[in-house]
Amino acid sequence: MECKDKDDAHHFFNFYAFLAVFQVPITHVSRTTHKKQNNEIFRVEMKCKCHGKPPKKKTIGEEEEEIQVKTNCQVVMVVKENKGIWKIGKLDLDHNHELWPQSRNQLFSGHKYMTDMEKAMIRTLNDNNIPTGKMISILSYLRGGLTALQQQQQQQQHSLSILSKLG
Repeated sequence: MECKDKDDAHHFFNFYAFLAVFQVPITHVSRTTHKKQNNEIFRVEMKCKCHGKPPKKKTIGEEEEEIQVKTNCQVVMVVKENKGIWKIGKLDLDHNHELWPQSRNQLFSGHKYMTDMEKAMIRTLNDNNIPTGKMISILSYLRGGLTALQQQQQQQQHSLSILSKLG
């Protein structure tokens, strides 16, 4: 798969992660070292939120509060730029932990560019056991492609600013 920029690739993987019910932080960015290239980003690595090794067992005196669970999950997507085109270099989608569909509402906070109708449609498709890949196809068709996400967000922000100025 090819993308026009790193943000486009991140939107794609973030959207897939939302449908599959997990979160995707950017874990590593590689930059150029040549002076003529101005320290530009040429490689981005995104992983499941559960990547990394679990913390050591706590002693009896410490509080037993777990904020984040690390399971050393190997889900990763690496995108690289080559001559202005961003391509997926590595993609592994096998989780070593359960995915919790009931926590989907917590994931909506990172997906503010989605309309209420799209969120409702995702819930309906998920309740009817539609595979994640088909959900992406359906929603990207309705939007006019995955690249329309960023434009839609900018248009919504612009509309809100105009409405707030009018009163």
